[in-house]
Amino acid sequence: MFFNEDSDRQNALYRVARVQQTHVIEFVGICLPQLSGPYRRNPFPAVASTHVIPANNQNARPSRAPYLIHWDVNNTPVYYRINWNEHLTLRCGWVLQLNLVLNELT
Repeated sequence: MFFNEDSDRQNALYRVARVQQTHVIEFVGICLPQLSGPYRRNPFPAVASTHVIPANNQNARPSRAPYLIHWDVNNTPVYYRINWNEHLTLRCGWVLQLNLVLNELT
């Protein structure tokens, strides 16, 4: 987890890159916004979760947080906007419910 600031983000990405050189580990990075108040609540809390779709250009970092990075099998970072009622299925089979992340911000 990191904030959407150049130094914090670069530090997190640097550490992931160093570990990837020697270990085969699946990584997910979550970029949090710096909020002055609570994040907006889920407008449709009873809606079933759908699989998250990569950002418009999956290799381009979204300008606004929250977003997440998931490194694919080639260690290429793929960026996703974090929205309500979405989830990401990791290569290991685990499912990351993005509502859990957003609930912590509300």
